[in-house]
Amino acid sequence: MRERRASQVDRSDFCIYLNVVLKISSTDATGMAVSKKVVRRGRPSGSQSTDPKVAAALGKAIASLRVAAGMSQEALALAANVGRSNISMIETGRTTPNFVGVVRIAAALSCSLSELMQEFEQHYAEG
Repeated sequence: MRERRASQVDRSDFCIYLNVVLKISSTDATGMAVSKKVVRRGRPSGSQSTDPKVAAALGKAIASLRVAAGMSQEALALAANVGRSNISMIETGRTTPNFVGVVRIAAALSCSLSELMQEFEQHYAEG
């Protein structure tokens, strides 16, 4: 892990989900130079963990398969063991499920992952 002065760190030095340690110098009451480490974790502010186009396409794919199966959001949520509001946020592209969530949703829709991904690819190509 690299150590840099705070003035030398710019946004390009941050990587998603990596810990960055900054070395900050100051003086104590006696005037002696003191260094302390500040640990910055997570993504830089303003960055996104997912592509909005991917989130929207996945949400549309799940919604279209759900409607084709004749299920409500609540029924899908119960079958997939996730919250109904989470299903709503996924279908509107405001969030994306992790891989386990995708597997659960596909199982609840009685479709394979490949069928879900084919539907996703169609919606992704539409833009």
